[in-house]
Amino acid sequence: MFENKYFYHQSLRRSVAIFGSLFNEISIENVDQKTGKVIKRSRVPIGYGPKEKFLERIDRSEERELINKQDIAIQMPRLSFQITGFQYKPDVSVSKYQKYTHKCVTDPSDPGASEVWVTYAPVPYLVNMELNILSRSQDELFQILEQILPYFRPDITVTVRSFDEADSTWDLPIVLESVGPSDDYEGIFEQRRVLIYTLTFSMIVRLYGPVTKSGIIRKVTADVLDNDGAGGERIEVKVDPASSPHDGTYNILESTTSLFYTDNL
Repeated sequence: MFENKYFYHQSLRRSVAIFGSLFNEISIENVDQKTGKVIKRSRVPIGYGPKEKFLERIDRSEERELINKQDIAIQMPRLSFQITGFQYKPDVSVSKYQKYTHKCVTDPSDPGASEVWVTYAPVPYLVNMELNILSRSQDELFQILEQILPYFRPDITVTVRSFDEADSTWDLPIVLESVGPSDDYEGIFEQRRVLIYTLTFSMIVRLYGPVTKSGIIRKVTADVLDNDGAGGERIEVKVDPASSPHDGTYNILESTTSLFYTDNL
């Protein structure tokens, strides 16, 4: 059923990395309530993983803090994100027999060293993502939300390269589906409060199959016959010079030759 050919275009990995990079420049400010001056401005860390993982780290750090009397608690606030599901999207799919061509640079030091790769139409999958905001302060949580929500109406679109070597791209729409607090955090009363807000997103990722290398067409010959089939002409179009690279400088030469078939007389 499957071809015995290894391929890995990193489409999922690239898409998840792009999703995380959207939120890695968020920062918060601590302001003096009396003077209104900014006391401290810090960047909000982000990591891949479920919120339960970070909540467990918070619990463990607080236990060690109580024992050792040292300030070693995990940095708060922070962001975490993870994949929560996949779903095939037949409504945006095209014919599986449709082919796509991609110009791929085989040598980064030589832009002229390129090949043409051919793939069948990519398979679209809806990837569900979850972004969690963990904070001890309601104000810090609102600061983070207001740096995210204005960009989604309710979606943004990011351009993604098909392959590392290819110059072709495709659009990755990221849609904000819902925003709400998460109340499933369990802990004893003495533990410090942790506020959690969960943002759910969906994005359509295009997954390519194996690629095949295709040669560059440098010469085309077409015979155009008359209605009676007794004659016609041959049109020949070719590249000059024939050894020119895909994106090099070349001329197009066109010639026409008359055809006459005596067999049809």
